[in-house]
Amino acid sequence: MNSNHEQFPHGPYTQACQEADLDDVHAGASRLNQHARTMHSEMVGQNDLLDCMASDIEGGTYALQKETAKAQLVNANKGKLCKLYVTIAVLVVALVLITKYFPTIPR
Repeated sequence: MNSNHEQFPHGPYTQACQEADLDDVHAGASRLNQHARTMHSEMVGQNDLLDCMASDIEGGTYALQKETAKAQLVNANKGKLCKLYVTIAVLVVALVLITKYFPTIPR
């Protein structure tokens, strides 16, 4: 019984066939290696971009926190400002009433 013929019905698996198959495997491995190197260089570039974006986001976050603090301060002072406007309005009404009912001051 010829075991080579049973495994390879088209003839024996010669050294030339083995060499050709090994060359194909080597070519495939070389292509994979090149693709992996290309992917690596792309990833390095993407990491640099992500680092740059992270610092931009940190700066934006800081600026947003600063503006939020300012807005909270304005909102806190809004109540005080409203009280001042009410006081001014009451004083204006009082002044109008005084001038209406006491147009001249007796001497």
